[in-house]
Amino acid sequence: MIFQDKAQKAIEPDKWTILVVEDDEGLNSLLRKNLERAGFTALGATTAEGALELFPTKSDILVILDYCLPEMDGIRFVEELTKREKAVPFLVLTGQGDERTAVEMMKLGARDYLVKEPSILEYLPESVEKVIRDIETERRLRLAERALVESEERYRALLQNLNEGVAVFNREGTLTYANPSAESIFGFETNSQLGKNTVEFLSESQIEAVKKQIEKSDNKSVSNIDLIISKPDGEPRDIIASVVMLPPSESRIEGYLVTFRDITERIQAQEKVKYLAKLVEGVSDAIISTDSDFNIASWNSAAEKLYGWKAEEVIGKPIGEVLKTEYPEKSEDEEFGEVNQLSKCGKKIFALPSVSFLRENGKETNGMVVVYHDITERRNAEIELKKSFEKLKQIFNSVVDIVGRIVEVRDPYTAGHERRVAKLSVAIAKKMGLTQDKIDAIRTSALVHDIGKIYVPSEILSKPGRLTKQEFDLIKAHPLKGYEILEAVEFPWPVSTIVLQHHERLDGSGYPNGLKSPEILTEAKILAVADVVEAMSSHRPYRPAPGVDAALEEVIQNRGKLFDPQVVDICLNLLRDNSFTF
Repeated sequence: MIFQDKAQKAIEPDKWTILVVEDDEGLNSLLRKNLERAGFTALGATTAEGALELFPTKSDILVILDYCLPEMDGIRFVEELTKREKAVPFLVLTGQGDERTAVEMMKLGARDYLVKEPSILEYLPESVEKVIRDIETERRLRLAERALVESEERYRALLQNLNEGVAVFNREGTLTYANPSAESIFGFETNSQLGKNTVEFLSESQIEAVKKQIEKSDNKSVSNIDLIISKPDGEPRDIIASVVMLPPSESRIEGYLVTFRDITERIQAQEKVKYLAKLVEGVSDAIISTDSDFNIASWNSAAEKLYGWKAEEVIGKPIGEVLKTEYPEKSEDEEFGEVNQLSKCGKKIFALPSVSFLRENGKETNGMVVVYHDITERRNAEIELKKSFEKLKQIFNSVVDIVGRIVEVRDPYTAGHERRVAKLSVAIAKKMGLTQDKIDAIRTSALVHDIGKIYVPSEILSKPGRLTKQEFDLIKAHPLKGYEILEAVEFPWPVSTIVLQHHERLDGSGYPNGLKSPEILTEAKILAVADVVEAMSSHRPYRPAPGVDAALEEVIQNRGKLFDPQVVDICLNLLRDNSFTF
């Protein structure tokens, strides 16, 4: 909140700290809260000693002082405060009918007094604000008096220290005075050119042009004259001059006062700006700048083309109002991710922004420049590609499923075996925290892990009795046959190798290659456990189903010997806590 009287300058409460010294804690708290609501920083103390310890070091402080304090009255407190600080302003709190005390305190320097009455909270902020305004007015008056004293010396030094050149020519055009800046701009040594005529500095055409402009001027002065001068070394400089005709007087000959600035760098900078503007207009990316309030300050041709708005339609408007922008989640390694926007006609635009915050005097401001690179075509192509990929993935999964069903046709007693093994394998893999890529590899491998059985005669697959050694050898060949079939397929995972290894065991007793633990893929170790558990849980023509408990007992007994311990433990947990069912 800022207090302001129509005829007076506003004060800023947040620059002032109010120290309330009042032994009544309730009144103290009320006064501080009332002041804080008005925007002041308020501190409180119930004793003079406490106030002195709490006294802040900043200069803009006002003390509200209860005259009757325990152990130290208001007069002693003011004396002690004066020893520590210079002229700290204060107001006095008095009781009803205690105006005499207040008057005495005001003689000691109190700015005002406040009576402890119910209405004090109503006028407290205004009273404090009035005192602060008076203090600030006094400060300004003291500064004005000091400035008045210093003004004569300052004006005396002004001409000598002006960045602008100042020169005086008499009516004949002879140089009679030049300050140091003028000497520097013209490139001559101090006073070396005094007495020389304007023709030494300007061309005749420039002199005639200036004279004509002065003659046309009613007040015999003219401003913003563009001139080109040559320094003694021949370097051309652009200057802008103002000329005032000096009237004659008893002590001064009629002449001309000329003030001028060297604007060569400015002209060069303007040329650079024009060049940069051409570059900005020529790039294919949308380049938009904002002011410190994030209102659009510039809008190049590429932005017009991309978003459909003309520059005159959007300049001055908030950038967030013009560009309806959504910010999808970005990866951790990118500062500004892809954004979704809408054009004037509602077309969806995908863009990649690059943001630079403007700097002023080396400090970052709220203004910014944003370059939007249009990636709409690329993004739409990616979306279509993703759709195609998902469709191909569905086709791929369907093909894999069909391949698994081919095996089931050959061996109807194991119908659904591969799908159930895939389900259990995926559940185990997820519990192990494997990546989605490995989980997909396990699912695909499980769905086709028995594809090699198509080479096994159906009468052997469905034989109800014990198999001969030769028949079992044919069965044991199915991982290798499956590998040979699947190796020709370009899977994104080592599916053929996983299928080849799903009957290998940690101790090397498995088949077909007798591999040991380090040589067996993690995916194959998972598939081995899931395959055994599901097979023992299901009926076969040569035996009844032993059941899940028997299957678990089998893998428990061979934990660490045939089967991976971690895989076994996770499988047990899944089946025993009923978090998984076939």
